[in-house]
Amino acid sequence: METFREPETLAFFDRVWNGQREQLRLECSEYKGHPFYTLRLYWQNEDGDWRWQRAKPSSAGRYWAALNLKPKELHQLGLALLQEAAELVHREQSEAYKAEPPRRASRVPRAREQAALDAFDRDHPPRRDDPDIPF
Repeated sequence: METFREPETLAFFDRVWNGQREQLRLECSEYKGHPFYTLRLYWQNEDGDWRWQRAKPSSAGRYWAALNLKPKELHQLGLALLQEAAELVHREQSEAYKAEPPRRASRVPRAREQAALDAFDRDHPPRRDDPDIPF
């Protein structure tokens, strides 16, 4: 099993900020079989290549990132997150259904059925000391 899967872009949003082209990307990757999501800000350099930089920790060890989103961008991001969450829930439910058969409540015999079972047990007692029946 591979430990890391390269990120796949689920959604991206183009914008121009202070004369610089930027993209906000929602990426999905996998590490040791567990999915994780990254919201990354890319920008385009003079050569036309897209770049991104990891958040640098503060002196307290916390990571800070500030992204100003327009309402339309926030709405589109929310829709992409909801779609991915619904797919994950559906996948988990279908895997749980495949893995474990549905449990059924034990059936208690009705009075008439129990009377028939008791009559059968009385008429046919169990044979424990019969040499013809191996155990």
